[in-house]
Amino acid sequence: ITGVDIVSSFVERCEQTITEAELKNASVHLSTEGEIPFDSASFDVALMVDTIHHCHDPEQTLKEVRRVLTPDGVLLILEPNKLNPALALMCFLDPNERGLLQLGTHRSYRRLLGEDFAIQESIYNGLLIGPQARILLHAADIFSGSTLLGWLSPKIFVVAKTKPLHD
Repeated sequence: ITGVDIVSSFVERCEQTITEAELKNASVHLSTEGEIPFDSASFDVALMVDTIHHCHDPEQTLKEVRRVLTPDGVLLILEPNKLNPALALMCFLDPNERGLLQLGTHRSYRRLLGEDFAIQESIYNGLLIGPQARILLHAADIFSGSTLLGWLSPKIFVVAKTKPLHD
């Protein structure tokens, strides 16, 4: 398990957790200047959870993710669904979350990934990261299991495979 973050204090805290848990198969690295500190084609899978909407340049970030993935690489994305009114309000009120207002829909992720990735699946998802109040968990379950209300689910889950790199 290899983690990458752009915030040095987050990397330090993760290193501390790895040490405390005595994990032998985990490491974390600092990304500087938008570069992921690994050779091209280093990873088979990349997982991005609540990440893309925080990026200053999502297109460049995803090009860098594509660079470190193998030719048959898979990108898994979980991002907030801005069609969920509670999440949209949170993003409007919290400046750290406002990037979601530019993204947060299936269409925006298809557009963002289109050049470097082929989307295999893009669905609404009931995963709730954050407050674990019973009512919120129950609502997330109802939305994610509903054909009519699925668009209110808290997350969008995208599975994409890498396309050949451009010269």
